[in-house]
Amino acid sequence: MSVAPAPSQGLGTVAEAPAVVAAPAPSDDFLRLIPHEFARRHLVISAGTVRTPVGDEEQLLCAGGASPSAIHNIGVRLGRPVSCTPAPGEAIAALIDRAYAARNGRERDDDSADGDAPSADIDVQLPPDAEEDLKAVLRSADADLLNTSGKAPVIRLVDLFLFEALRQNASDVHIQPLGDKALVRYRLDGVLHTVRELPLSLVNAVTTRVKVMARLDVAERRAPQDGRRRRAW
Repeated sequence: MSVAPAPSQGLGTVAEAPAVVAAPAPSDDFLRLIPHEFARRHLVISAGTVRTPVGDEEQLLCAGGASPSAIHNIGVRLGRPVSCTPAPGEAIAALIDRAYAARNGRERDDDSADGDAPSADIDVQLPPDAEEDLKAVLRSADADLLNTSGKAPVIRLVDLFLFEALRQNASDVHIQPLGDKALVRYRLDGVLHTVRELPLSLVNAVTTRVKVMARLDVAERRAPQDGRRRRAW
């Protein structure tokens, strides 16, 4: 089948080819920009990048019935055309898990070499009345590429904010509590823009997660604190 490209981004086609099990190493761009869960959910993995007369093209291995919209999103995210070759779903799943595990191992080695050991993905406990609010917020973001299963909901939510901010080239992310809700605001070109609203019940969990990431004192809620965290996408 073929999928029409977006006006400014070529998408490519799913080739009528025999199933493939072995493949070249995925491109670094694919592993950096496409989350593990998204690749796993759609059973799509990079088979490297090739140069064509019109520029670079991402080669993909796709399970039968691959979603055209998922393929399109990958092409847009990578900023180049993609083409798919069919392969068995189980083989693709194994390739995906091995590729991302190897990349995560390299990142941990790099962090250790820099003297900046990664903080653990510590779960943040929610009050009972906040769990449904969090599920509702995550459901509203289900189509986003960053929606990563296997992580705790609060971790996924904070990752979503950071990913969106990076994608929009924001310089700041602000969580602003109000009387009955909280605003998530990104600073774009010096101006704060409200991008999401959160129930107040989630504010403490979100701020605690940020403190954990930056290795701050989670018990300190009055004095300002300064921390940092490197995050690879």
